[in-house]
Amino acid sequence: MSATLRQDGDRVVVTLCGELDLDAEAVLREAVGQALRRSRTGVDLDMARIAFWDCSALNVLLDLRCAARRDGKTLTVRAAGPAVTRLLELTGTGPLFLPGGDGLPPDAAGSPADAGGEAPAPGGRAGGITDTARGN
Repeated sequence: MSATLRQDGDRVVVTLCGELDLDAEAVLREAVGQALRRSRTGVDLDMARIAFWDCSALNVLLDLRCAARRDGKTLTVRAAGPAVTRLLELTGTGPLFLPGGDGLPPDAAGSPADAGGEAPAPGGRAGGITDTARGN
C-alpha cells in the first residue's frame, strides 16, 4: 500500500494505491492523520486504485472520520474503484464518506464512485507515504 498527499486549496487529497488490509493499517492511519492535521477543511480520498480493501481498513477510516468531525473537518471519498465501492455498499457506510457526510441515502447524494472523476496515475513509493507538497 502506498499513499500520496497533495494540497488542494483548503483540503488535502490522499491517493491510495494497492491493498488496504490489516498490514496496511498503520500506513493508512498515519497518511490520513497527517493529511487531516495539514488541511483546513478536510481530506479527500482517491481510492480508485485500491485492489483489495477489508473491514480493518474501513474501521481505521471510520475512526479518522470521527476525529475529523470533532475538528470540524470532513473525510470524503473522491474516487472509488470496484473493491472500495463494494465494501461501502455492503456495509452501508458509503453515505458517510460523501460530501456532506451526513449519512443521506446513496440515491439522495450519488454513489461513492460518482464522488470524483478520473484518478491520477499511481504515484508514491510502495509501502510508504509520499508528500508531493514537501517533495518526499
